[in-house]
Amino acid sequence: LSALWLSAPLDAMGAVLIDARRGQVYGQIYGHTQGEPFLLDIDDARRATAALIEENGMLMGSGASLVWPDHYVTGPQFPDVEVLVKAAPGLASGPLRPLYLRAPDATPMKVPS
Repeated sequence: LSALWLSAPLDAMGAVLIDARRGQVYGQIYGHTQGEPFLLDIDDARRATAALIEENGMLMGSGASLVWPDHYVTGPQFPDVEVLVKAAPGLASGPLRPLYLRAPDATPMKVPS
């Protein structure tokens, strides 16, 4: 999410919405303050980002057109590799760790005793 937002203008306000499949999107709201990453159903994501649409905020990511099908998606759909390479030295203050917003579909099989 943050990797995609790096492509936005510095003083921009908006949201990154990524298609999580199954009628859901991963998202995060950016602007004067950065919101927490979320996993929401499309209708809930529309409610969560409605104020941004009213204020002409940017929408970025593969899930933006799912949440707002009648609204013009203003930002890129994928991170700009050149921007990421330039920003990389200042991004990580330690080892990178995955952020899981949804439980895995597959779980280890339990062996009967």
